[in-house]
Amino acid sequence: MSWDNLKELKQSKNYQDKLEEYYLRRLRSSKIIYNLSEFLKFLSIKEGDILKSMLVKFTCEAIGATRGSLLLRDAIHKEFFYYDTVLFKNERQVLEDFNSKIDKILIPETQGQYGETYSKKQVIIYNDISKTKYDTKVDKILNIDPISAICVPIIVDKEFIGILELVNSDGKRNFDKMDLESVNTIANIATATMENAKLFKWAISDGLTGLFNIHFFKRMVEQEIKKINRYGGTLSLIMLDIDKFKNFNDTYGHSTGDKVLQKLSDILIKNIREEIDLPGRYGGDEFLLLLPNTDIKGAKILADRLLNKIRKAKIKVDKQKLGFTSSIGCAEYQKGKDIKELFKAVDKAMYESKKKGRNKVSVLETY
Repeated sequence: MSWDNLKELKQSKNYQDKLEEYYLRRLRSSKIIYNLSEFLKFLSIKEGDILKSMLVKFTCEAIGATRGSLLLRDAIHKEFFYYDTVLFKNERQVLEDFNSKIDKILIPETQGQYGETYSKKQVIIYNDISKTKYDTKVDKILNIDPISAICVPIIVDKEFIGILELVNSDGKRNFDKMDLESVNTIANIATATMENAKLFKWAISDGLTGLFNIHFFKRMVEQEIKKINRYGGTLSLIMLDIDKFKNFNDTYGHSTGDKVLQKLSDILIKNIREEIDLPGRYGGDEFLLLLPNTDIKGAKILADRLLNKIRKAKIKVDKQKLGFTSSIGCAEYQKGKDIKELFKAVDKAMYESKKKGRNKVSVLETY
C-alpha cells in the first residue's frame, strides 16, 4: 500500500473496515494474477484466441467487474468489433453466449470511449458515466445500467490490437486506483505473452505466406510420429505444388507469382481443421499439410476438395483474372518408417500427379 493510500484510509470514518476491504481486494487480485501466470505456462503458441478470451475473464474476476469485453481493431475499415464478452452476477460468471447479441456491432475508431482510448493510447477510467460521452449501446442490449468503466489499450509490438473494457453496473462501487493497478498488471502480462508469441511465430513462419516454415513443420511431424509409435494412431501428409509456376514469374513477374503463392496458402488455411492440421511451405511453390489422426482415405477427401477450390481460384493482375492449378500427392505414415521415408513417399505421390498430366490428386498406398 502506498503512503498516500494509507493516509487516505486513516482519514476515513470506517478506517478498520476499509483497511480490511483494501487487503481483501488486494488478496483477490493477487490470486487472480498468480492464476493467470500459471495458466500461461501451459498455453500453446497456437492458442492465442484462448489467451484473448481468458484475459477478459481473469480481469473481471480480479476487480469484481460486472462486464468485461475485448474489442479488436479492424485496421482496414478503421473500426472496432466485439471479440469476446463475459458478464458476472453476484460474483459468478453468467454462463451464456452474449457474443451472438453484439458481434455485428461495429464502432468507428473515433467514437466515444473507444475513440478516446485509441487516440490517447493510455488507460482511461470513467466514473459517473451519465455525465460523459460514454457509449452505452451494448450495455442496453445486455440490460446493464453502467456507472463506472475502465478502458485499456492493448498494444502489441507497437501495433494497436484492441481495447479491454471493464464495466461496473448500478449497485456496485466505482472503479478506483487499485483497480487500475490490477488491470494494468494483467494487461501487461497478457500483451507481453502476445509479443513473445508474435516473435516466436516470426521465427517459425514463412515470411511471404504466413505458413509454418519447413524446419518447424518437420519438427511437428517428428513429434506426431513419436506419439503414434508410443500410443498408436495415424497421420497423413499432403504435398502440393503449383503447375507451371515458372510461367507466372516469367510472363507476369515475381509479384504475380507471390500473389499465386499467397492465394494457395489462403485456400489451405481456410480448408483445414483449425488448431489440429498444420500447413507448411516446403520451399518455392511446394506446400505441405500435416493431418494428425487422419488415414489415407481422409487425406484423399481433403485433397480432392482442395483441388476443386484451387481450380476455381482467381487472382487479379491489372484488369484480368488469372487461374492456376495444382498437382497433389497424399501418403499415410506407416509404422517402422522414418520421417525421410514419409516425405519421400508424399513427394513421389505428388510427382505421380504431374506424370498423369497435372491438376490431379495421387495417393501412394504403400512404400
